[in-house]
Amino acid sequence: MNARNIICYFVLFSSFISHGQIDTNNFKRPIQEIDEVVISSNLKQIAFEDSKYFIVDFEVNELGYFLLLKNMRNYQLYRLDQYLEPQSSLPLKFKPTALFSDCLGNLHVLTKDSIYQINTLDKGLSIFEQNSIELYHSFFKNCVGQSGDYVIMENIYNFGKSKVFYAFNRNEPEEKIIYRIEDSVAVADVNLEYRGILANDYLGRQRTGEISIEQLGNSRDHAERIFYFDQILSQSDYNPLFVKNDTSYIFDHINGYAIQVADSGTILNKTSITYQNNEDWAKINHHDAQNNTFYTVYENKGTQHFYELSTENYELGKRTKITEHAYPKKLIVYDGYVYYTYKENYAANLNKLYRHKL
Repeated sequence: MNARNIICYFVLFSSFISHGQIDTNNFKRPIQEIDEVVISSNLKQIAFEDSKYFIVDFEVNELGYFLLLKNMRNYQLYRLDQYLEPQSSLPLKFKPTALFSDCLGNLHVLTKDSIYQINTLDKGLSIFEQNSIELYHSFFKNCVGQSGDYVIMENIYNFGKSKVFYAFNRNEPEEKIIYRIEDSVAVADVNLEYRGILANDYLGRQRTGEISIEQLGNSRDHAERIFYFDQILSQSDYNPLFVKNDTSYIFDHINGYAIQVADSGTILNKTSITYQNNEDWAKINHHDAQNNTFYTVYENKGTQHFYELSTENYELGKRTKITEHAYPKKLIVYDGYVYYTYKENYAANLNKLYRHKL
């Protein structure tokens, strides 16, 4: 039943009662109150489009709304105002590949060999400094947040099956471990498989002379084994950390806990979670830093369903279905909206920035 029918039936029913055409004394069941609902026909809207530019990348956060645009070989960095109208722009004399917001709250433009920090303190845009791309790979890629005086890093080892969050004070040399996530059984299995691959490699190098059909088959099986190890078995599990003010929120999906940690490293709260056990779980959580709200995502045939997580026990709450646009590549949640780019059809030359009310 659509919204129009609901409204029509309600008006018709109210009219009958007001004109005395229905005797309410004949009703045997008591009237039940229902929760208030919001009916909207415009949950999805185009946040930005330009007939001349292709949107290479975008960022939405406390700093503002930023677009990396391309027209032929010309690149522009746009900043939008609160009404999503262009506020300022910066022509780029190099070939950018992506936008990146670091753990310290700064915006960067990435290229193949450099990282450019953008000055966003005023309404205009300018390049603050340029560094080697190695700074991104050696530091920013593993930096997940800043809590008080501490910078929080992550270290992944045991072929993606162990993760350690640790913090350091920029005024002190010592590091401290905040939380460790691992599955001892998965760690043992992946290390056993790796040793088996190494042993097979060693035996292969010892073989000399002509190669038999059986050896060719074994070689093919060994290559498939390596591919499975690299692409499937050794992939990191999804256990993110988000920071808001002086509190870190860790989602340990391996062991089924949501943990709140103070910047001192003290665990403030530890709650059991189960939403990650659903087969449709997309292994994605989002943090709306503006509202300090968390969402998890389920996916079915390309359609994404955003579930708001309750603040007390992280159970599934309000659901929002991202309709029409399947498999959006990048999604950012901010101030009650999810932002993403999408091309209306495969052959389209340009894309658009959409936002969907959560």
